[in-house]
Amino acid sequence: MSQQAELCTDINMDEKDEWNNVPSEDRFLTGFTTIMATVICLAIFGVFFLICITCFIRIHCCRCRRSNA
Repeated sequence: MSQQAELCTDINMDEKDEWNNVPSEDRFLTGFTTIMATVICLAIFGVFFLICITCFIRIHCCRCRRSNA
């Protein structure tokens, strides 16, 4: 068990060392790409959600018109 913990610690330290050696432009690009991907996914989800709400409102209004007619 301690060997696994030591191995994980070594891997994490290696990853941190690699990340520290990356130029700042690449770090910025990585962060920017992650943020933009999140924004795009949220925008797509938001549009889908608005379309669903619009459809439900139309269905509800059609039922109201039928019952009133």
